[in-house]
Amino acid sequence: MVGIAAGLATTGKIPFVSSFAMFAAGRAFEQVRNSVGYPKLNVKIGATHAGISVGEDGATHQCCEDLALMRTIPGMVVMNPSDDVEAKAAVKAALDHEGPVYIRFGRLAVPVINDNPDYKFELGKGVVLREGKDVTLIATGLEVSETLVAAEKLAQDGIDAQVINIHTIKPLDEDLVVSAAKKTGTSFASCNVLPSAPTSSNNDLGNMNVLYRYAFKYICRIYPGYNRSAAILVWKLKAKLSCK
Repeated sequence: MVGIAAGLATTGKIPFVSSFAMFAAGRAFEQVRNSVGYPKLNVKIGATHAGISVGEDGATHQCCEDLALMRTIPGMVVMNPSDDVEAKAAVKAALDHEGPVYIRFGRLAVPVINDNPDYKFELGKGVVLREGKDVTLIATGLEVSETLVAAEKLAQDGIDAQVINIHTIKPLDEDLVVSAAKKTGTSFASCNVLPSAPTSSNNDLGNMNVLYRYAFKYICRIYPGYNRSAAILVWKLKAKLSCK
């Protein structure tokens, strides 16, 4: 599929290919790297069912490495839209962009958060969805709506959280990320992948990777009805702020 798309691109056409992220970015990585990325061909890849949210399909189909893999390819643009409005805008941006593009799509239905007349999609530019002064929450993809929920819950506890939607992973809006981190002094990222233990001298923070799997059930006891992703985000953020 990727090889045929590369061939079509050499004739001036703009091919779009699509499959599960585990196949588009995993199994086909060598073809994407050498047949599309190396010659910088104008191929667009729409990878679906990405991240751990595709639980029903099992661990073999939970591609958590795709963003990291695609970022390593020189010239590859990487996008991760947060809802259907942004997904449509990302596809249009990919069509207008000259060069290889990887767009990550999830499987789960998510709330529509970008259905407003002022919404504007700009490749490589993050979007501030909520202003705050205590902490910056940087989210991408399916976790953007969850992060907004977490920010509301944090507000009830007196924590004023800024929320930023980074729909373009590469090129990253470095200016926005740096300025937000300077503004609040603490930043926290949320995306639909498996976590890795952060580097820290604090043993509790160092063990977050292990505790992550179990923390949500305790949070849900404190906040009845709270969903898993937002609950874990609140728990991890509070732990980080307590060590600030």
